[in-house]
Amino acid sequence: MQGGLFLKPGSVSQSEGVTRPKAVIIIKSFPHYRRTFFERLKASLDQKGIDLELVYGQPLEADRKKKDTVDLSWASRIRNRNLPLGGKTLIWQPALSHAVYADLVIVEQASKLILNYLLWPLRRLFGTKLAFWGHGRNFQGHTAHPLGEG
Repeated sequence: MQGGLFLKPGSVSQSEGVTRPKAVIIIKSFPHYRRTFFERLKASLDQKGIDLELVYGQPLEADRKKKDTVDLSWASRIRNRNLPLGGKTLIWQPALSHAVYADLVIVEQASKLILNYLLWPLRRLFGTKLAFWGHGRNFQGHTAHPLGEG
């Protein structure tokens, strides 16, 4: 065990010939007010011998109007696909390839994120630890779907 994460074969990144655990955070978009947090998190984890990969897409149209998103040179930008379904919008984040070989994957807790439903069963297949970032429940109960909130 290194840095609090269990290592698994083929999942670690190489840095100066040293094997390091890898954590991946997947978020649907990257607002400017989170820049400092992620830069400090990356630096802190690096000091502990853990690599961090941040994967992010673009905001939904309503959030895009805020013009508050930024890019990070060390992060991976993906192109989300918004899929309208019965008055709701589901979001496909093409980030599965980033998650498969990570030791820990952290995703936003949101029932509209399709990737989360795929990562749940795949975590057993690949032995990846999966964590959710969010409130712990949907505070917009009137819009929640039982499948995504169970």
